[in-house]
Amino acid sequence: MTVRFPRAIALACLATLGVAAISPARAMPTCGPGPNWANGCTFDSFFDVFFELDLSLFSEGQQRVMLSGTAHIVGTNPGATDMIDVEIVSMSLTGASMFGQLTLTSGDGMPGGTNDPLSLTSRGIFEETGYDNSLVSGFFMIFVEIDIPIFPDPVRNNLFHNVGRSGSDRFPDPVGYFGNGAFSPLLLFDGDLGPSVGFSQIISMTLVPQNAQVPAPGALALLGLGFLGLGAMRGRR
Repeated sequence: MTVRFPRAIALACLATLGVAAISPARAMPTCGPGPNWANGCTFDSFFDVFFELDLSLFSEGQQRVMLSGTAHIVGTNPGATDMIDVEIVSMSLTGASMFGQLTLTSGDGMPGGTNDPLSLTSRGIFEETGYDNSLVSGFFMIFVEIDIPIFPDPVRNNLFHNVGRSGSDRFPDPVGYFGNGAFSPLLLFDGDLGPSVGFSQIISMTLVPQNAQVPAPGALALLGLGFLGLGAMRGRR
């Protein structure tokens, strides 16, 4: 016996599959405001990033440049309920400058660090303040490489940029994070072991969570099967 499904039921099934196929990818959870919000602030998310960077090259001059792009950042509570450990897994930013188009990268692409001694992991710590459990203070330790057209190899810092904020009621803070002048400007080196070519200093960094809805791969497969089924039903007519 052949069972025929009315077209309305078939379309309803496809619509259900379509809804199931759309799900948040690495959506940023709510991290503040409120008391003790750092306790449950764990995430694996992508962010739009906006950088202000002072770049000074010995042979070319100095300029403050604006860079933007995307970062993948992970936050965990490592057995301390009032503390968030963060890691910039990967970050890629671009921007125009008097030195040409710049590309800044950070992170080793692997959460939890790497065995590559030349890949310097960018991490951070944010912790509740002692005077108000609804506020946190902390910082990022950011190592960077910068592709500059006038150099054949990327230039890099061998020390980290310290970028942070005190007394924030959420993560990420919409006001941004700011460089600590005590730690920078930092020398830039041509390649891993090359001579110094100038200085860099991060002035500010702003993070904006990406909460776009994207198709989940498994659900997309189901959606495809649904369309195949509809096509087979039409072929029998």
